[in-house]
Amino acid sequence: MREKLPKSNMVGYDRPHQPWVCGRLAEGDPCAFGPSEKGICPALAECKPVEIDGHWQCDRPATRGGPCEEGPADQGHCCRAKKCQPTRSLRAKRGVIVRAAMVFATGVVLMMLGGSARNEWLAPGPLCSQHSQVLQGQAWETRCTSCHAAAEHQVGSWFTAVVGAKLGPVQPTKCLACHDKTIDAERALWPHNVPADYLSSLADPVREAHHGHPPAELACSVCHQEHHGADHDLAAMADDRCQACHTQHYHRFDSDHPEFTRWPYQRRTRIAFNHSTHQGKHFVEKQHEFTCQQCHVEDASGVVQMTLGYDASCAECHNSDIATSSASGVTAVALPMLDTELLAEAGHDLADWPARATGDFDGKLPAVLKLLLADDPAAQQAFAVLGPDADFYDVDIDDPEQLTAAANLAMAIQRRIDLLQSPDSSESAEVQGLTAELVAAARLAWSGDDSPAEAPTPRSGTWWVDNVGLSIRYQPTGHADPLLKAWLEAIVSIRDQPLRESLLAEFTGPGALGRCTVCHSIDSSDLSTGLQIHWKSHDRRGDPRGFTRFSHAPHLLPRELRDCTACHALDPNASTEGSYSGYNPQAFTSEFAAINKATCAACHRSGAVSDRCTECHNYHVDWPSE
Repeated sequence: MREKLPKSNMVGYDRPHQPWVCGRLAEGDPCAFGPSEKGICPALAECKPVEIDGHWQCDRPATRGGPCEEGPADQGHCCRAKKCQPTRSLRAKRGVIVRAAMVFATGVVLMMLGGSARNEWLAPGPLCSQHSQVLQGQAWETRCTSCHAAAEHQVGSWFTAVVGAKLGPVQPTKCLACHDKTIDAERALWPHNVPADYLSSLADPVREAHHGHPPAELACSVCHQEHHGADHDLAAMADDRCQACHTQHYHRFDSDHPEFTRWPYQRRTRIAFNHSTHQGKHFVEKQHEFTCQQCHVEDASGVVQMTLGYDASCAECHNSDIATSSASGVTAVALPMLDTELLAEAGHDLADWPARATGDFDGKLPAVLKLLLADDPAAQQAFAVLGPDADFYDVDIDDPEQLTAAANLAMAIQRRIDLLQSPDSSESAEVQGLTAELVAAARLAWSGDDSPAEAPTPRSGTWWVDNVGLSIRYQPTGHADPLLKAWLEAIVSIRDQPLRESLLAEFTGPGALGRCTVCHSIDSSDLSTGLQIHWKSHDRRGDPRGFTRFSHAPHLLPRELRDCTACHALDPNASTEGSYSGYNPQAFTSEFAAINKATCAACHRSGAVSDRCTECHNYHVDWPSE
């Protein structure tokens, strides 16, 4: 065990942490003990005399000057007890100065925060030019409150906010006071403005490997940070901000971004146009040059390539085909031949049936008439028995159910003709221009005794009566005929699928009337909700804002890219024959090869054109998004 040093060899030491020091320190002769923590001098003796052989001797250590000359008193008391006025240590003096400065600074800050110029002092920097223009002319007392709820409150309220008290609306709510026209308030704070379950479904394929989880809400200020000056771009965002949530890091577009797959050809085109056959066959036969610009032009912004309409791109070659297909007109209403005597014997009285339409059962209903009967309950039941392609020639006269269906269908035809003879019937889109007078003239001719050849042929515009066929016919006017369009739109909206398919079979195909569906595709993702026919090519300007964006304008500046085929190259091996055989627009084979990443990376790479995430991707998207 280490021996204790003799008292005579103990050395004094400084105590800088103590707030008080001996008053004699400035004279270079401080006592060894120092004052108390409260600054009181203990007035202790310089030594503690020791008795040796009956004599008291001074025990002052050598560091304090050694034994004094006077020596101890007779009673063994030290005769050298000194008292001083303790002073604050250097550390304590500094503490007083610091605390005083803090109190002064706090007072100054409180005075500033409580003054009318508080908001001006607190502003960390100037606003961007767009926001400063909006707030121009407002006083400092009110301009900060446009974006910051706390600016409306006194300083005391800020301290209560630290423990959870709310100071009014959160900042994104303030943002939406102006931006509510561009972003739906309900979706504004959702990541990408889409529901969490939809976003999760997009992330599922990579989440297992990269463990990314979108936050529940993202405030506007996470990406849009103000007070960086008038020239600051609020929409500019570095890639590392995206990768705060997207944990699969991309350092460079050319090396890290996934390869494109079906982009941008994710569905078949609305207008069925085969570029390969037009380029390699039809244009060659006509000795016409095949160029993309003959059909595609930039819109005013240069962002989108628009497709020209029929008159500019198609009419020169296709007008004659359409005219030929509809040269003889189309039967809209026709009377079948009915054996009224047999029906009467079966209990079905059709005494009002036109005399010229009586005889053996015969006749198939035209598609337009079946369309006009689609909303008649009795006709629907009759079609269920006789089938949507019913031909009266096939009616089994020994089958009571079929006889009843035939009679009900005939009465439904009579009711429909009655409606066509009403004054307001011509206002219907399906029979536009068919006058009540023409229908009345037809009924009169069909019920008379004159032979068909001798009977007059009533006409009204593009409608006329065929006395021989006991029908009312319509003459289409060419491309975009309003009645052909109305008939097709009515057909695709029918929920009765067998009847709808029967009618479409008569209006589709290369030899169909008007040949509409040769070019105009019919789509449906859910057959129970009906179909949709596309009369125009897709206009991307009306698309919801998606995750990907692209502008043609800057990409058409380089001479080598002005030819569209630099990006849109026909795939010679693509088999596109069945792309329009069904109603599913995603079940198709594109005649173009998918754009590959290397084409983009030729320019979008480090040291060249920007390859940031936001060059091609939007954060704010519309939902649902294609």
